[in-house]
Amino acid sequence: MYIKIYALLFFGFLLFSSHEMWGETLSFDQAVIKTLSLSPKLRIAGSEVNEAVGAQVQSGLYPNPVAGWSVENVFGNKNSEFRKCNI
Repeated sequence: MYIKIYALLFFGFLLFSSHEMWGETLSFDQAVIKTLSLSPKLRIAGSEVNEAVGAQVQSGLYPNPVAGWSVENVFGNKNSEFRKCNI
């Protein structure tokens, strides 16, 4: 995967540093910035890296606390008969 990223950066540098096409010469840093901003594959790869970093941070955190309670027949049942419904 890293070879593909480096190859895209290299060809992006060649593409954006072409003097005849753009009329200006770009530095390597400028070419990398343009390549990273224009390449959808590299933006997706950056998002996947951010996702992995977030998952790593989240895995080290404590889980959210859970509290619960249950009440059953505290005041008694006034009607001891259950009414049945016939359909």
